[in-house]
Amino acid sequence: MKRIKIGLFPYTSSLESPADRRRLVFWAKRRGHELLLNETKGVDLIFLSEGCDFLRYSKVSTAPKIFDLIDGYLGLQGGYSDITRGVAKSILRKHQTYPRAYSSIVQETCRNVDLVICSSPEQKVTVLPFNPHVEVILDNHAEIPDLPFRFSDNDRGSVALWEGTPHTLKGLENLVAECDSLPDHINIVTDLTYFKYMNRYLKFDTASRLRQSFGSQKFNLTSWSVANLVNARELSNLSLIPVNANDGIQALKPENRLLIMFKLGIPTLTSNIASYSRIERLLNFKFTCESWEDWGTKISDLMRNPEIGEHQINLGKRYLAQFHNEDLLFDAWDRAIQRVL
Repeated sequence: MKRIKIGLFPYTSSLESPADRRRLVFWAKRRGHELLLNETKGVDLIFLSEGCDFLRYSKVSTAPKIFDLIDGYLGLQGGYSDITRGVAKSILRKHQTYPRAYSSIVQETCRNVDLVICSSPEQKVTVLPFNPHVEVILDNHAEIPDLPFRFSDNDRGSVALWEGTPHTLKGLENLVAECDSLPDHINIVTDLTYFKYMNRYLKFDTASRLRQSFGSQKFNLTSWSVANLVNARELSNLSLIPVNANDGIQALKPENRLLIMFKLGIPTLTSNIASYSRIERLLNFKFTCESWEDWGTKISDLMRNPEIGEHQINLGKRYLAQFHNEDLLFDAWDRAIQRVL
């Protein structure tokens, strides 16, 4: 492919958001393409992230357009949070359209663009009614070191790792509230502060939230960085990825966090949402949890029998080598971009 100019409408101007640096940005920089931020003229391609007024720019006719839809907004379909989000974003002019459900804004955008990229086969099903041209591409995890399995035997007892954004903490809070057999400590790697609404309004302190919701459950909070994530992994016996499945967006989350844990070499338990259940079937290894009691049983099993976790990691790393390596990701981006040029 010849060198092209891409009009990129990113999440952040620094391109440091994971949704920027782990997706188109890593591919474009490696392939030597030119990124022109927030530009629609004089480019070969317009690439729209969820962080911009994607509906507005989906109507531009100067170049082919790709919409990188990494969240499952089309799984909401008119619920309360869907309507609230859409009305708020239109009133605040985040999207220059009349007040309506957010999924409606996303649907219209999908119809307008030449290609939609999403994060999982499950999410693709929700996009196809609005655009037949859809590619599934997961994040690039090159920044995460590939570490071997190691059972951390320390004097703190059982220690679990949780990582993610504060907006996904609800799943962990539900687990702490409902499960009777939790690890003694939980290492949490996330942002220390966050905005509750639209990444701009009502700033909250993560530690204060956790102290209120965790009660007597012990935890250690550190800000998200690769170094802090690796350090927390070294101090932990297992990883937990509970998901608030009552939230339509969370229920459609792809398997990125699970694959990161495989790469870090730490045994992992998850909720049984569609993406994790799909990987579970492919590995032929049970790690999703179907009830709070199931969570407690599987946590105890992993703590008593480290060989179970080692087997999971061996299967997980084999999966990464076969289905989620950098060559495959670059090929996927190459195919996606060439479809619209």
